[in-house]
Amino acid sequence: MPKIQQLKYPSDISPGEHFTVFCDIKHPLKQGIVPIQLIAPPNWATILTKQIPINDSTSRFVQTMVCPNKVAIRPYYFVFQSQKQSIANFPITIRKVHQLIITPINLPEFAKEGDTLNISFSIQNAGNIPEKATIGLNQGKIFSQKDTLDVPIGANESFTIFTRHVIQSTNQGNWNYNPILSLKTKDTSIISVVSIPVYGTTRKEDNSWLKFPLEIGGVYIGTKQGDLSTSAYQFDVRGKGFLDLSNKHYIDFTAHGPNQFQIPMIGSYEIYSMKYDFKRNLSVQVGDYNLRLTNLLEFGRFSRGAKIDWRNGAIGSSLYYAKPRFESDLNYQLGGNVSWYYSKNNFITAGYQRKGVLLRNQSFDANVLNLFSSITTAKIHWETELAQSISNNGTDYAIQNNVNWYNKWISVSSNLIYAGKNFYGFYKSGWQTFNSINFTINNHLSLGISHNLTRINPSFDLLVYNSSPYLKSLIGQLNYRFNYRSMLRLSYNILEREDRLEPKSFYYRESFGGLGYDYNGEKFALSYNGRWGNAENLLVPNDENIIKTSFSNAINPQIRLIPSLWLGGIFEHLYTSKYSATNSNTNYYFYGGSFRLNIRPWLNAMATYRNNFTPDAFVQTQSYLSGNLNLDFKHHAFSLIVGQSFIPQAINLGNINRDAIYFSLKYTLKLNLPLAKDKRQGTVIGQLSSNDNTLSVGNVMVSLGEKKVLTDANGKFTFNKIIPDKYLFRVEPNPNFFNVAITPRGPIEVQVKNDSVHTLKVAIARTGIINGIIQLLDQNGNKKIDSTLVFPTIFIKIQNDQGSITTKVNALGEFSFSDVIPGSWNLSAWLVNNQNAFQLIEANQNIQVNPSKTVDIAIGLQSLQRKLVYGSKSFQIKLHNKNP
Repeated sequence: MPKIQQLKYPSDISPGEHFTVFCDIKHPLKQGIVPIQLIAPPNWATILTKQIPINDSTSRFVQTMVCPNKVAIRPYYFVFQSQKQSIANFPITIRKVHQLIITPINLPEFAKEGDTLNISFSIQNAGNIPEKATIGLNQGKIFSQKDTLDVPIGANESFTIFTRHVIQSTNQGNWNYNPILSLKTKDTSIISVVSIPVYGTTRKEDNSWLKFPLEIGGVYIGTKQGDLSTSAYQFDVRGKGFLDLSNKHYIDFTAHGPNQFQIPMIGSYEIYSMKYDFKRNLSVQVGDYNLRLTNLLEFGRFSRGAKIDWRNGAIGSSLYYAKPRFESDLNYQLGGNVSWYYSKNNFITAGYQRKGVLLRNQSFDANVLNLFSSITTAKIHWETELAQSISNNGTDYAIQNNVNWYNKWISVSSNLIYAGKNFYGFYKSGWQTFNSINFTINNHLSLGISHNLTRINPSFDLLVYNSSPYLKSLIGQLNYRFNYRSMLRLSYNILEREDRLEPKSFYYRESFGGLGYDYNGEKFALSYNGRWGNAENLLVPNDENIIKTSFSNAINPQIRLIPSLWLGGIFEHLYTSKYSATNSNTNYYFYGGSFRLNIRPWLNAMATYRNNFTPDAFVQTQSYLSGNLNLDFKHHAFSLIVGQSFIPQAINLGNINRDAIYFSLKYTLKLNLPLAKDKRQGTVIGQLSSNDNTLSVGNVMVSLGEKKVLTDANGKFTFNKIIPDKYLFRVEPNPNFFNVAITPRGPIEVQVKNDSVHTLKVAIARTGIINGIIQLLDQNGNKKIDSTLVFPTIFIKIQNDQGSITTKVNALGEFSFSDVIPGSWNLSAWLVNNQNAFQLIEANQNIQVNPSKTVDIAIGLQSLQRKLVYGSKSFQIKLHNKNP
């Protein structure tokens, strides 16, 4: 028997894949070369088979095959046969293939504001294994009969997802609506992004003018603490926008005042600021601004002064002077820096700052030098900063290093800050370290661990009320996401918090296990947090006889009563000893509520109430009430803020033990001041009209070049800011314009000139239809039927002074002209390449077309007769056209 040698074949393949099998065959000398067959499994196609003799006893065998597209995942055996006897076999295994495909269906070409779109997506599993996918939609609504959108998809199966989208009304004019459908499986995720042009339904005003947005308003503010009531008025003027038509010069300014420090609330102080930008190269700020440089040098300081930022290519620099407005330890800050951008996202900055320090009745200057670098790639973000402080108190240093590394399934973060005792930057005397690592096992399961140790003193503004307690924590967490709406959270925490202020109001240590659950539905949302463990107040002596068990339960439900209104509740019970002066367990009860109302675009309101807070949340236990109401119209805006809370700044008024009721009422007049008219561009205005009352001229899409707009209710339209040139204007296809013609017919050429207005008038009218048929005639002119006949190529044309239209007869001998303008038309028909075999009867006709009427016509087709004379006899030849 022949023997198979040097067999080569793929061990595994994918469905639908081509592959080739090679081998050498050793034949018995007495038999010579014997034909060999390779038998494949059923439905496996063979493309090529060759057996090539090498010598008298050896041949080379080659066979190329293709695997079926639908095939089970298992080994398949191939058998070599010689004279119908098996001589060898080998297996090929089918690989697992994950392939999900999303295909949008019935997408509209465009949408109008206010439309409701029904968009379908076909989900196909083109792989060969079943998948379970979570379906998500970033906007719009998915129609599903199930509470969860986790759906199984069998191998080589497909199904359709139905979605509904309500297009909101905006003032943006033309914009794009971009719904994104996502599929997340255990191993991968895919998305399908749809982009639908949306057109406003209101006619836009002439915007050939450069306009500057300006807001002018007045504010009435006040507080009440006990028997003390205070109120005051302030003005508020703001504006921001470009100053030139080339968008090179940009300005942003605010004038708000005067100071009303007798009212201790945010916004009672004056603000005078202006920022000027030239292209992207130069930025100048004067007046009040927030100085933010780097973490060590200055992380954020509300100041009055000036700052200049400049950049040219790879080099950038800054100069600044700042006098802090709400910081008692600083007199001024003066400095600058230089940056080198050696790539788009990577740079190095060297800076210098001189500051006047006011500390414990001391006044001295400190000089701070720093070097900062930032590196950003697809997987890593790394910031490093070194700083040196030189002052009368000596020289000291600070360092900050922040690294974030991301991968598909893992992320690592590490942050270190150290500042010496005599370092006079943003941080002083302490250090902070934070490290975390998180793993994403799959789309449902993730876990992580983090460690935080904070014993550093940041120099916050008084505006940033933050006690910044000393903190030590170790947290391990496990999260399981059931679907895109709900998630379970498990954690274990070791925590120590110490008040940085003196005298300390809290200092405790606790360890506990945590259980949390979140659900976010369309009409209901719920958040639950529970924990159980031990707690100890470290401000009092430890007593081993006291049980330090601590637990809490907090639940936050929210319900949507109507699409624009949400109501929520806050309920929490805490049982702990960490705040007790005797280290004994105490019950704390917290409750409250909230509501959110949003009626776009003109009304939104919200309110929150909480009966109390824990001692480590604020400097004083207190109730809290806050609410705001905003009304926003085209040229007018009203805002109301009310609340009740303990305000730390009230310490200056000697009412530290009383909550303050505060309010702010503001009215704003919104203007668009015309600065200059753009004479480099032109405007096209037009009117779409109709004498037929049944034809609507509103919400009809018209285009000028690449720009498209919708007509208003009266059929008027406007194209603003058109660069001078020649453009084609046309009325876009409209499903409501069945049997409707536009006059002038076809695209209209429009010449737009500088600082000019071009006017268009376009009319629409009902049209008629011409339906025709080619009838087969015998030699006597009578109709006949010949099912074997293949119609020759025939063209039909109609023409008059309005123009001409040509069409081709289809395989059934039919033709049609739709949207024909009423009037008299001349019809002509002719054959192509078959004049010797056929002739047309009544190939030229005059047709009268009436509005909304159909004209039926017929044209005859007759075979031509030929005679062959042979001697004294003649024979009639009948021609059959098989190939036109």
